[in-house]
Amino acid sequence: MAQTAAEAPAAVAAVAAVGGGGEEGARHTLYVNNLNEKVKVEELKALLRQQCEEFGAVLDVVARSTLRTRGQAFVVFEDEQAAARALAALQGRDLRGKPMRVAFARTKSDAIAARDGT
Repeated sequence: MAQTAAEAPAAVAAVAAVGGGGEEGARHTLYVNNLNEKVKVEELKALLRQQCEEFGAVLDVVARSTLRTRGQAFVVFEDEQAAARALAALQGRDLRGKPMRVAFARTKSDAIAARDGT
């Protein structure tokens, strides 16, 4: 799947944004890694959305197939409480044969920034 010009910078920013939810608003977004790299991007997004929607509304799932970003994704929730519940429940959960590692993102996602007007 080809990236659009708008997606390319977002992918680079997403890779740099991993961590513990340091920036205000970052706790809406989960960074998920240790994902099975053999799963196609669209299937991975659908699987993550399905797994995460049991905890609350999901605004966006960002995953790429580039060499640098393969095996990781970002899941953006409507509210921080849903993200916190998902983080606790999904930590170590098997997804296509590999246990997921989940953490809060370091920076606010584009979806939350657009929603907040920042």
